[in-house]
Amino acid sequence: LSIGNLLEHLGLSANDADRRPLIRVLPGQLARVVDAAEQVLASDEAYYQTGGLIVSVAADHLGAASIKPIKNGALVYQLSRLARWEKLDKSGKEWIATDPPGRHATSFFERQDYKHLRALTGLAHQPFFDDESNLITRPGYHAATGRLAVFDAAAFRFGEFTREAAEQSLALLSGLLDEFAFASEGDRAATLCAMLTGAVRPSLQTAPAFHIRAPEYGSGKSYLADLIALFAGPSGAMKVSYPTDAAEATKSLLAVLLGGPATVCFDDMAHDWTPHGVVNRVLTSETITDRVLGVSQVATVSTRTLFLATGNNVGPAGDLLRRVLTIRMNHGEARPAEKAYAGNPVRDVRQNRELYVSAALTVVAAYRAAGAPRTDCTPLAGFDDWADACRQPLLWLGLPDPAAAMFEAMASDETRDLTAAMFEAWFRLFGDRPTTARKAIKGASEALRDAFDDNGLLDGERVNPRRLGWFLKRAANRACGGYRLEACRADGRAAWRVLAIGDKMPVSPVLTVVPSRFEKPETDDDDIQEGVL
Repeated sequence: LSIGNLLEHLGLSANDADRRPLIRVLPGQLARVVDAAEQVLASDEAYYQTGGLIVSVAADHLGAASIKPIKNGALVYQLSRLARWEKLDKSGKEWIATDPPGRHATSFFERQDYKHLRALTGLAHQPFFDDESNLITRPGYHAATGRLAVFDAAAFRFGEFTREAAEQSLALLSGLLDEFAFASEGDRAATLCAMLTGAVRPSLQTAPAFHIRAPEYGSGKSYLADLIALFAGPSGAMKVSYPTDAAEATKSLLAVLLGGPATVCFDDMAHDWTPHGVVNRVLTSETITDRVLGVSQVATVSTRTLFLATGNNVGPAGDLLRRVLTIRMNHGEARPAEKAYAGNPVRDVRQNRELYVSAALTVVAAYRAAGAPRTDCTPLAGFDDWADACRQPLLWLGLPDPAAAMFEAMASDETRDLTAAMFEAWFRLFGDRPTTARKAIKGASEALRDAFDDNGLLDGERVNPRRLGWFLKRAANRACGGYRLEACRADGRAAWRVLAIGDKMPVSPVLTVVPSRFEKPETDDDDIQEGVL
């Protein structure tokens, strides 16, 4: 008996047997039709909205969940699958079946202010902490956080969150690092901190990146990054190249973060981290917003991803010094790549990931259960919740400060030192008097000329006035070596002055203007101050 015969026997039409919602397309009712389409799509729990985009959650090639933005053509298909669509025939009297109209689907696709689709802030591949520090062990969608938990709850096991449990868990994690050669115990602590960061990254508004640095190839940098990445998600890190310019950085990072990866790794970097603006924002902001490559849509994506990097004798520079924590490896051997290892910690964590991630979460939860006792340490602006979840628990358990290397790097910032030398030379020559860039070039002392040279402001024997203008503009209000540069006016023209601050005692400036070998620039002072190219 065919289905058609069965329906006829029961006195049912094909439409009667189709239990899908019915959407009828009427002229002048586009808004109502689009709203109905959104309700239909929202009824399928595989679809969400995030940052102005319609997305679905699907398994990747390793079976781990990832976020996939839906395209317009795929949206039409899903709407036709989830609902029956009808329109009036040419006579305007009979309803006939139709496909979702392209105009309506496009309007839905580009709407970006959805009322019925659930908001998705990201994925959690293991139990996570909510805003009240409760450990969420139930998989599924959590409306309070907007996070979708995609893990097997039975695989993660927890006992009492005591100090003893935290010490045992830390010993388990530390055992994974026994064969890695770290430059210091602080670097070992920083690696454990990276593991904790990966385990709790969905719960943190912001977190620093971790850069694994070694002096030689074959030191185990990438292998250590692979190990750390498994604490954030089962599929490991998404490995990408570090962007070469600001425009590429914005587009590439937005495209990568659209998928909600647990970890992104800039592997085998050949140069220092260039402090592109978007890279800075990714590490100190909860979201970034930009236009999606290839479509006329703007998206806002979450930055709750663990960022790692590896490289030989390279590392963070400029503003990234306070955003990237360096883990230093040093075998002290001529050919570290030839060293034989007895263990395989990456394999061990892959096979027993839930055990090790549970241990990392136990360290954090036990610290909070103990009342979150704080150890005095230098604060790191912008990373307070990270410090409370990942830095303070290790200090509580007696480890060295995992962020010590970051403060050492900031203190020894060569760029800051060169800027400070220029400020000091400027102050010794001009005091805190407003001085135009033109006069500074014309009357530069030997020390100030050397500072110009050290900061890359010379073209041969001459100061490049525009380059100096950009340098001064970027350095405005920056405090270096006990001095601060301020923009001001002198005789109605744009000017600059250096002030002695802190414990610096004012130095009597040399009042005599030193004749300069530099030619008078043709650029106007205002152009110099603004850095016009």
